[in-house]
Amino acid sequence: MAYLPGLTNDIFISYAHADNTEGWVDQFHERLFNRLRQLDRSAPFTIWRDRKLTRADVFTDEIYGQLASSGVLISILSPNGLDSSWCQQERERFERAARSTGGLRLGNKIRAIKVTKTPSAGDRHKDIFGTLGYEFYRRDAETHRFNEFHPTSPEFDGLMQEISQEVYELLQQLHMRALSRIPNLTVYVATVSSDLKPLRTRVVDELAAWNCRIYPEASLASELSKNVIMESLGSSSISVHCVGPTRCSTLEDETLPIDALQLTCARNTEISRIVCQVGQPHTAVQEALKQTATRGSEDLICPETPDRLLQFLEDRVASLRKTGVTIPDALPTVYVVCNISEWDEALRLKACLECNSRFAAVLPIREVDDKSVRRRDHRDTLKNCQAALVYWGANSSESWFREEQREVIKARLKRRNRPLPALCLSSAPRTEAQAEAYNRPDLPFEQVPDLDCSKLRPLFRHLQGDRI
Repeated sequence: MAYLPGLTNDIFISYAHADNTEGWVDQFHERLFNRLRQLDRSAPFTIWRDRKLTRADVFTDEIYGQLASSGVLISILSPNGLDSSWCQQERERFERAARSTGGLRLGNKIRAIKVTKTPSAGDRHKDIFGTLGYEFYRRDAETHRFNEFHPTSPEFDGLMQEISQEVYELLQQLHMRALSRIPNLTVYVATVSSDLKPLRTRVVDELAAWNCRIYPEASLASELSKNVIMESLGSSSISVHCVGPTRCSTLEDETLPIDALQLTCARNTEISRIVCQVGQPHTAVQEALKQTATRGSEDLICPETPDRLLQFLEDRVASLRKTGVTIPDALPTVYVVCNISEWDEALRLKACLECNSRFAAVLPIREVDDKSVRRRDHRDTLKNCQAALVYWGANSSESWFREEQREVIKARLKRRNRPLPALCLSSAPRTEAQAEAYNRPDLPFEQVPDLDCSKLRPLFRHLQGDRI
């Protein structure tokens, strides 16, 4: 079991087998694992690398599967690694696979770490990933000759400490992102002609993997209207329009085909737009593009491949998140604290909270046996949510409830300038003494006969904070 939810491996080490003739990669692997365990002994870190002495000519399904289910890539570079087509494929395929597990970038970092064991002629290794990475050698400024750091050297040990800390920080960010999947960016992906539907599907899938909400919710032209288009654009931070030579159908009471209509509507808002031309656009789209856009920004691109478009989108999404552009009027995230034995009741509460789009609800992690992992995730989620609801069901003891109540109080004290509205709720009969003991002005305790949404909604005012 990996530290990262939903993935098989936390780390994938890519290397040329010729570089492990003296056990250099073995030592690197072992030191990295030991350092990570020192940073967090309770975390079940997993590191994968191909230990076979020889490689087949075919990039095996096993290798690709391990890459696609890894959180961080460590690429050990040398002239062997740079010239190896196998290592090149591992780097390229990890970048491609990372898009479906949340994107290659994490803030101002990427999920790939470059480790240069041996420098290459012309310093070709410096171009990999566009990052500085870590150099396990020292070069003489006059002779340009180099000395590699032996695994027993203090220089090797010092770099391992730096790498392990960077990897741990990346894994922590990935862990939190995986456990807090409430989308914080909405993207309008315009409906397209039939020949461009596979491209739109791929764009939507990638954006969803990057934790974006996709509008319009109706992807078929027959389900759209101008009002729906305008409402969806108004709730989005950016729009993507893929256009080509095939003319889309036209909505009833409209004169423009649907692709040109969506582009025209977007140009009448402040939303930023990406227009992706696949071939020469048909006449209606060309006419729309000729009109000078006075509102919002617009990028017109003609990518050679779908991957180029996806890379452009990934950069834009990362930029928007970095500058804090998120969902207009984003829904407050409510963490529903519950005992796993009362999962069905928690799902009912989640549905009631999300009814009429008033809140976005998240539940504790469930498919994890390690109690320490669950507790750490619980505290991290309390740290990042906008409100908390503690549900005390019939199957939970009083001591369980007392502990969860204390956790909420601790989280509130640590947040200082970020209030944490909270509510304690029970549908199981409690004595008057219990209800009185646990009811406090800042942490109200409410009892309901059942989890009927109409009866619960008035109580949710406790979770709104200053949104009332």
